[in-house]
Amino acid sequence: MKRKEIFFRHTLIKSSGWGCFFFFLSSSCPWFAAAELNVRPFILKGEKMKFLTLVLSISFIVLIGNCSQQMASGNSNVNDSIFQSYGFPAHPNLTHLCTEYVYGLDNHITWDAFVSPAKPSELVDYYRRKLGDAGFTREGEGGSWRRPADATQPQAVMNIMAIGTDNPSRNCKKKPPSDSRAIIIISRMNKR
Repeated sequence: MKRKEIFFRHTLIKSSGWGCFFFFLSSSCPWFAAAELNVRPFILKGEKMKFLTLVLSISFIVLIGNCSQQMASGNSNVNDSIFQSYGFPAHPNLTHLCTEYVYGLDNHITWDAFVSPAKPSELVDYYRRKLGDAGFTREGEGGSWRRPADATQPQAVMNIMAIGTDNPSRNCKKKPPSDSRAIIIISRMNKR
């Protein structure tokens, strides 16, 4: 193939938007270079271009919407993994406030704070269905579960309380949303 033909094909193909790819093929693959290539059908004009632009714009908007939805639902996946690490199931629609640590001589406590728009009594009902009453202690509107249930010193504890109750989550940098009605604090003892 002559140099002029390669330049011509490159120029023609480049106008279709596939220039680099097709130029690479035509200059490095003899079987492709020998083939007749008609790119005119790939060049869109007028109404076809407007239609393609509209379809691509709508696809982009749907993609962005889907990504933001996945990010929002991704928050529940993060919550699920945090709760699983403590041995408790997660509740839907929780907002994670923070993870904190309290250090002692022989061990340390890790705790995570969450808030919910649900009432504490609704969360207690949900967790009683999931966990049963083993290790449960009623505390006002809320309550707590200890794991293992019969241990004198539990390895993990989940506390559910009303939003105004004094608790360590007040030290979290992230503050609860205005519709929050309940706080869940899960904690575990870690040996050093």
